Amino acid sequence: MKQKEKSLSEIFMHSTIMKYVYSAILVIIGVLFIIVSKYIYGSNLFEAYYYYIVFAVLFMILGVALAGYNTYS
Repeated sequence: MKQKEKSLSEIFMHSTIMKYVYSAILVIIGVLFIIVSKYIYGSNLFEAYYYYIVFAVLFMILGVALAGYNTYS
C-alpha cells in the first residue's frame, strides 16, 4: 500500500504539476495580452480589445486544454 502511494505521488509530482505550471504560464500570457492592450490602446479600446481578447482566450483555452489532456491521458 505504501509503495503504491509513493509511486502515485511521484507520478503526480512529475507529470500533473508540471503540466499545470505550463498551462498557468499560458493563462498568464493571455492575461498579460489584456493588460498590455489596456495600456497601449487606452481610448481605442474596443478595436484592439477584440483582437487581444481573442488571443488571450486562445492562450487560456490552450493552457486549460493542455492541463486537462495530460491529466486524463
